[in-house]
Amino acid sequence: MTVSEQAQEQFKKLKGKDSIVIPNIIDEKEIKRLSKEKCDIPKAKYVFLTVSRIDPQKGFGRYEQVLQELEKKNVDYYWLFVGSCYLYPEFGDKIKERFEKQYKCKFLGKQDNPYKYM
Repeated sequence: MTVSEQAQEQFKKLKGKDSIVIPNIIDEKEIKRLSKEKCDIPKAKYVFLTVSRIDPQKGFGRYEQVLQELEKKNVDYYWLFVGSCYLYPEFGDKIKERFEKQYKCKFLGKQDNPYKYM
């Protein structure tokens, strides 16, 4: 899954070699078509989903600020993080351990089908 046109171009060269290109904008009908799988997500008024590479380069501290604010305002939320931390596996383990204990969130790691969470 890519978020930039440059990254999409790079993946187009690899298409068929363990990579697929997914457009940045995708409508609800297409999401439903791509995923028939069910997933269990805890009931909450607001459910957030982040599908991204999870590592220090992405500035993960920004998420913590938002999570702190949600907690401070006593918002009924649940946050799912889908993505690998392949460059810094130890960072992913630390984040998962700390954040899942402190906040209402779940680090799912790399998923073959992130659409089911959408």
